[in-house]
Amino acid sequence: MNSSSQISLPLYAGDGLVAKVTPARYEGTKPKPFVLPAIKRQTIQSNYNEYHIQLFPFVSTGTITKADVEHMRRQLDAVGYQFANGDDRPDNLGRLPGGELVVLDYGATEPKPGHRVRVDEADDWLTKIHNLYGPLYGSDGVKPQTEATNFAKRPAAATLALHQNFNQQQPTKKTARKADNQNRPIWRQVLGLGR
Repeated sequence: MNSSSQISLPLYAGDGLVAKVTPARYEGTKPKPFVLPAIKRQTIQSNYNEYHIQLFPFVSTGTITKADVEHMRRQLDAVGYQFANGDDRPDNLGRLPGGELVVLDYGATEPKPGHRVRVDEADDWLTKIHNLYGPLYGSDGVKPQTEATNFAKRPAAATLALHQNFNQQQPTKKTARKADNQNRPIWRQVLGLGR
């Protein structure tokens, strides 16, 4: 990535979290209405540029249409914001668990000419997000990686190596499990997803 890059690199980080790497000069930290806030953010310095590494909750993005973009345009207009030049595209929007639209790219919106930005203008929006995702946005909301989501290189179990044990492996039968709503990760509970 060079210093003139305006691209963000989203990566699924496990446990319902998305990590996004973005050049710092394109990502502000002041909350904006209808823009998904980062759960946590860290800035790192390279030899050429600063980058933000941010964690976000996973949101649905596959069903966004041009009609949704127009709906978001009206919502932004009502609070004194607009899409930045060329950012009124479906790929900049997502859908929260309740179905409400959210802007995923911080730089995709900007205050309209003449709009005086207030310090508290995103407070209602932030309250809604915090209520929706609950403890994820708390001080200890993002837990350390678990064995299932750790990215450290782990050797594969020998029984999974087809080239060695292909004829010796017996297929395992899948058995139906009862829904275990108490032990599901919070993001699965919020999104209404099974295990």
